[in-house]
Amino acid sequence: TLVIFGGPNFSLDIKKKIEFLNKNKSIDLVIQGDAEVVAKSIVENYKNNGFNIDKLKKLKIPNTLSICHKTKKIYQGDSLDNRVGMNGVDFKDIPSPYLSGAMDPFFENGSIPLLESNRGCPYSCTFCQQGTKYFSKIRYYHHSRVLEELKYIAKKVKEDSLDMRIVEFTDPNFGMYDNDTRICTHIRSVQDEYNYPERIQCSTGKSQPNKIIKNAKIIKRNSMMIRAAVQSMNKSTLEKIARKNLPLNVFKDMSDQGIETYSDIMLSLPGETKETYLNGIYELIDFGIDEFS
Repeated sequence: TLVIFGGPNFSLDIKKKIEFLNKNKSIDLVIQGDAEVVAKSIVENYKNNGFNIDKLKKLKIPNTLSICHKTKKIYQGDSLDNRVGMNGVDFKDIPSPYLSGAMDPFFENGSIPLLESNRGCPYSCTFCQQGTKYFSKIRYYHHSRVLEELKYIAKKVKEDSLDMRIVEFTDPNFGMYDNDTRICTHIRSVQDEYNYPERIQCSTGKSQPNKIIKNAKIIKRNSMMIRAAVQSMNKSTLEKIARKNLPLNVFKDMSDQGIETYSDIMLSLPGETKETYLNGIYELIDFGIDEFS
């Protein structure tokens, strides 16, 4: 079986990649970065070479890395910029996994569809997988595609009488862009027509608080929890990790307006102590954060 590995938590360091492959010999190839174009190339070449994994590795497909464990030879493809939404790779060229029907077998009670309305993050936070230049350019799906995906999911949930209530947006800064106003308007229209989704899960932006609150109010009340990943509340720690959080008064404003809030806070960051960490938790509680992890 051909086994391919990738994703946001895979090291950018070539030595660590090779070490990873040597420790995990069942994995044949690894992909770095946006994988749509690369994955298609892998599948096509795998098929065209008689489903022979050794032949596939020797092709050195761009943005892949592999090792022949018999000869210890390393096969590394050229590094190409295949980011979707850039350099000729159009979002329109990437079919929707929902509208194509490819996700139909995974619709079942309790499942949570993942949707994406943009890619990229303008921030360079040290302890974040999107804190590198690779992700710095923001690229948007056309909002009409997201509307069609939402409608498709809602219809299927209704027709199949499924106990599915949540949709999650994987955008790193949901709610802070103009395009998000359109997305939230689409969410509300689907909610009004299908009473779905009951809940929206997302990670909201680290700036534009007024716009985030405005967009959160478009959809049905109490259906979206604003998730602010503060990482730390300690000023010197935030400076060390190149991190900026929403102003604290924003959380109070959200709480006063009945908007549910959720925050992530990280352990063991540079300059953090037990005292500053606990003080950060107390601050979040005092400013009305409903939940945190």
